[in-house]
Amino acid sequence: MPQFSAADFGGAHRVAIWREQGVGDQLLYCTLLPEFASRGEQFLVEVDPRLKAAFSRAHPDWAVVAPEQSEAAFSQCDRHLPMGSLPLLMRPTLESFALQPRALLAADPTRARAFRARLAVAGVRLIGISWRSFQPAARGYMQRKKSAPLEAFLPLARRGDVRLLDLQYGDTVAERAAFSRLGGALERLEELDLFNDLDGVLAAIEACDLVVTTSNVTAHLAGVLGKPTWLVYLKANPPFHYWASEADGRSLWYPSIRIMTAPEWHTWESAIGRIYELLDA
Repeated sequence: MPQFSAADFGGAHRVAIWREQGVGDQLLYCTLLPEFASRGEQFLVEVDPRLKAAFSRAHPDWAVVAPEQSEAAFSQCDRHLPMGSLPLLMRPTLESFALQPRALLAADPTRARAFRARLAVAGVRLIGISWRSFQPAARGYMQRKKSAPLEAFLPLARRGDVRLLDLQYGDTVAERAAFSRLGGALERLEELDLFNDLDGVLAAIEACDLVVTTSNVTAHLAGVLGKPTWLVYLKANPPFHYWASEADGRSLWYPSIRIMTAPEWHTWESAIGRIYELLDA
């Protein structure tokens, strides 16, 4: 591993920050950029094209480029830094995570208000849910570890004081049909492409009172908005290192995310059952 320090990127240098492969990882590491900018660093950051509008909205003074623009843009830089190396510079200790921003991005307020007006019911909590992680075939184990059956959410769907909103990307037609046959009510914004229109997904998340999700990109999108979120996994065994929690159960990386897990939670039904109880607390 190369040895470097923050001093290597300071001064008059302009830093090209390359994106990570996954949207979730990009969002995770970009939470360090506000602090990087506050140090007076000059940088260009490459992000997934689906995120560019949200970054530009929240940080109009940042130079944000999509991958098709980055080759030309990065030629203006004299330092290069992979986004995943930012923690080496800026999160050397557990205590340094106290500097994590409450939110990184902002949803489109017009779309968020419109979704809220369509979905909100007085006296009923609007809870966005996401239950699956879609992984390549070679990572089938991770997909199984990170994915819950939609049926586990049935107790929440049957509450009179809760309305569930589908935030799950990917092909879930069969799962949703089975859920409906079992009496599970699940609202869906049919016109919203949950994979390609990430700006719309951010607006849908912003319209919710709470998000309940497994480990997938929805968790990261909710975290960067600062939306109250309950992230669920089983057996107190985090799918990735960054979902380990602080002593108070909060995410180290996303202050608005509460980690919901316990060694005795061996099934998704037991985990969602506990969430059902906490909604009454």
